[in-house]
Amino acid sequence: MQHRRVNRFALLFACVIVMWMPAPGQGQVPADLEIIAAAGGIEPAMENHYVRILANGQGEYARYLADAVGQPNLVSNNFMLEATALASLWQAIQSNDFFGLNPLYTTPDSLRRSYARLIIHANGTTHEVITRDIAVERFDNIMAAINQATPPENDLIYDTSPRVTIVPRVLCPAAGDSGTALALPQWRELLARKGHPAITGARQQPGAVARPADDEFSHPGTVLANTLSLRDAINCGLATLEGKGGFFGDQVSIRVDNRESKPCKKNLTLTLHLEFYGPAATPANVARIKAAIEAKWNGFKTSSGDPLKVVVDARRTMNATPPGTPGYHQIKLVADKNLVSYCDEVATINSGVTGGTWSTLESDLDAVVAHEAGHLMGLKDRYDEFLKQTDGTWEKTEDGTTLTNNELADLIKPSQPGLSLTDVRNWLAKPSTQRAATLHPGHENNIMARRDGKVEQRDIDFFTSHPAGVLVQVRPGDILLNKNRLGQNLALLRYDNIFAPAGSVRTLHGLYAACIDLDNGSPASDDRFDVAPPLETWTGIAAAAPLLTLLQYLDERELFCDDDLFWQLVIWRLTNNANLDNPEIQAFLDSAGVRVGTAVLDFPKMYTPNAEDTASAAVIPPELFVARTSPATALISPGENLTLSGRLGYPALEGSTITSEFAWQLDRPAGSSAQLTNSGGPTATLLSDVRGYYLVSLNVSGTMTGEANVPFNSVFQSRIVAADARTETFESGTLQNSPFLWQNSAELPWSLSQATAHTGAFALQAAVVDSNQTSTIAVSCSLAQPGTIAFAYKISTLEYLSSLRFLVDGVELGRWAGKIDWSRAEFALPAGSHTLAWSFVGSEFGSLGGFETVWIDDILFPQDAIFTSVATQPRGLPFGYSLAQNHPNPALPLTTFSFTLPRPELVTLRVYDVLGKEVAVLLKDFKPAGRHQLQFDMRHLPAGIYFYQLTAGQFKAVRKMMLLH
Repeated sequence: MQHRRVNRFALLFACVIVMWMPAPGQGQVPADLEIIAAAGGIEPAMENHYVRILANGQGEYARYLADAVGQPNLVSNNFMLEATALASLWQAIQSNDFFGLNPLYTTPDSLRRSYARLIIHANGTTHEVITRDIAVERFDNIMAAINQATPPENDLIYDTSPRVTIVPRVLCPAAGDSGTALALPQWRELLARKGHPAITGARQQPGAVARPADDEFSHPGTVLANTLSLRDAINCGLATLEGKGGFFGDQVSIRVDNRESKPCKKNLTLTLHLEFYGPAATPANVARIKAAIEAKWNGFKTSSGDPLKVVVDARRTMNATPPGTPGYHQIKLVADKNLVSYCDEVATINSGVTGGTWSTLESDLDAVVAHEAGHLMGLKDRYDEFLKQTDGTWEKTEDGTTLTNNELADLIKPSQPGLSLTDVRNWLAKPSTQRAATLHPGHENNIMARRDGKVEQRDIDFFTSHPAGVLVQVRPGDILLNKNRLGQNLALLRYDNIFAPAGSVRTLHGLYAACIDLDNGSPASDDRFDVAPPLETWTGIAAAAPLLTLLQYLDERELFCDDDLFWQLVIWRLTNNANLDNPEIQAFLDSAGVRVGTAVLDFPKMYTPNAEDTASAAVIPPELFVARTSPATALISPGENLTLSGRLGYPALEGSTITSEFAWQLDRPAGSSAQLTNSGGPTATLLSDVRGYYLVSLNVSGTMTGEANVPFNSVFQSRIVAADARTETFESGTLQNSPFLWQNSAELPWSLSQATAHTGAFALQAAVVDSNQTSTIAVSCSLAQPGTIAFAYKISTLEYLSSLRFLVDGVELGRWAGKIDWSRAEFALPAGSHTLAWSFVGSEFGSLGGFETVWIDDILFPQDAIFTSVATQPRGLPFGYSLAQNHPNPALPLTTFSFTLPRPELVTLRVYDVLGKEVAVLLKDFKPAGRHQLQFDMRHLPAGIYFYQLTAGQFKAVRKMMLLH
């Protein structure tokens, strides 16, 4: 819809007339009262409404289409107003000082809204007021009074919305105003206390993000550009990445330099960035509008033959009042069939933003939004608008030119075949016809002249003639690889674009990225980054799709603004399998649509090969080429055969091809003659024979060709166990099964878990331990002759904290810590009776709780083992130092304290109040190794917080408790 100009001379003249115009009579309705009101749209095919009311209450109403020349009105009827309604209407005219209003209202920066016109004759005086592209409260009050007085079906429909001021919104609230993010400060304190590398050192608090001026970071609402992904922009040297430091949030900047022509692939795209809000901004309506615009404007080429892609980047803004995001056309969607859809002003290519209001109930919505999209692309209406004057002449709103009825009829007739000149003249002379439009010659079938028109080549050439910039797309799931091997790799969790016009440099200060490597340090301000393929291309990695869904969820709700460790812990759950059993993390993932339960997911530990290169580069990490076999694990009986199939997962990059070769290898148990058959391609068959561990390895090697030749070599191993009666696979789902007779820790017991398993569905997982605590499970057996014990184990700890230990008769034979995927251990056992124990032991520095855990599975006991059950603590079963939480807590007022000792010690147990004053010494005596308990009656103490401290040799531990009365 075309921008209107104001005839300044006519406006000045009208204002002078108003100054000497006599005031109408007051009180009784004037005998010569006549009211003529007209309102409606401002383009051809829009409905116009007309109402005429006389002093005797007689009224007439008409509704017609602006371009339905010579055709009857859509609706015509007569009505009669009662005296009270007419008097009320006259009162509204007087109280809103109609005769004191200016004849014409507009604004220098006029917005697109329908016009309204009111002519009133009373007491010998005639006054006319037109509002166009502006809301005038007193005028709107009178129009509302007319609608109130007339029958509802005769309402004047026109847009009365005020201009929506589009203001930049702060990306993140000020520090301390981040809302009610779920915080877990105890984890943060624990990590800091342990000296965990992920959060030590200076941390940047984002708070209110410091952003440069709008023109330095925001892209315009309509962008004609060579559109590139962040990876492609890095690859061709248009963009570079730089670390800013920090922990979670504002960590990285990206700089786009478009001052020189670069040999980048050309993706000429015109993108409409539309942000929809309002009561009708539903996903379905947004999708319909997006599809309608793209269907109408896509598939064209420039006159020179270059293909053009038109894309609607549509997003919905929650609670937008108004949305005000720089760079987006803000469009309010309402479910109002009578609303005239419009854009605030004509946009231009690669500059500026605008807004508007569109109805989602218009019968021809698809045509309407395609026409409005033309305005967003910088195209103007291809018609002229004429308004009828009080003397019967017609004024052109564009420049104030005046035509007679016959002169306007001569202009209209050629665009309406089949009509006589008399038909057009009669139609223009009808009192209800207050507005008419003439199509520009040569544009009679143009989409900018008629809603149902077609896109023409001249439209395409108009906006593709503008200089194209570079638009770099930043998306949640883009992966940044830190060239500092000890620094965190990052996953971007913010959706944004950086637009750099030709000859310019633009920087986006802060990409909002999350760490994906639990054991590495935070990015430093001097770190440099490469770019890996985005998560959406990771076809062979289980954690990729859930992580992408999570990042998009965090971006949609702008949760990256909350400088809280919780969001980082949620991400580490997917990338490092940390806190598998944490209910708060699992609940949040479920709410985000990421339903992974306690499953262990694989996520690659990537190391950039370009550490010596300071420039950013696009790389394909070899860890993204992942060989897989199916089944990945299996439990079979000795002598059972198993067929395996192999495949390769690799980044699904456009224009890339893969050549690969498959090679199989078998690792079999001692004494086995098992073989692999049919192993010349992606399948192989295992012919097993004896019990034990079988390992089938698949090696896939080859080359990816495309943007670069990338060689790869990936190995995957299928774990297969042939189990007999003396193999504990835990597949019964219980520890009470015969014949093994497990002896489990009382305070910190091991339990069955389905989070991960060496084979089958179950493995045995240790309890969470704290400083110097031990979770132990053991089994006692007797052997008639020497044998071997073998088992599978998996470790997820920090090397300097907790560890898994294997002991035979109290003697430690093996210890493991760190990040160890399923591995196997084997130890010799002499003849005789033995206690075999697996202990998960916390160090003196403590542990990271749910971050650290261990599993065991598929235990191969000697085949002549006879398992025994003991009523007392089995010989050699180790204890660590530990002090348990009192029970019950709060004390009511009797409570019990429990502790364990690995050896006889002098033990002291004291109780202190909240001020550190000693209130009781419960124990000071030598105690033997083992578990101990004692009770304490606290009824003589006041209610409140207390602390109790255990000292045993060099061991000290303190816990907090509460007393209630």
